[in-house]
Amino acid sequence: MLIIRTIDLFFRFMEFLIIVRVFMSWLPRAEYWPIYRFVYQVTEPLLAPFRHLFFRFLPPRGGFYIDFSPVFALITMNIVKNVAVALLLKVIY
Repeated sequence: MLIIRTIDLFFRFMEFLIIVRVFMSWLPRAEYWPIYRFVYQVTEPLLAPFRHLFFRFLPPRGGFYIDFSPVFALITMNIVKNVAVALLLKVIY
């Protein structure tokens, strides 16, 4: 059960950081804050593949776009977490 709790804690932490990044992106000059740089460095490897995939099919027009990569990342992370926990429960029990 410790493994399952650790996995759950890890995914919750990453979800929290993604949500923090979304809110911090609305703040002016937040990219200069040390906490923002940390959040960016941790979450960018998760968000970049979704952003590239999304922009391949719907490129930004006129310099304005809404980045949906956090939404897709959160959904995918939730699915991966549920599958990992279900597999571990099958192995344990």
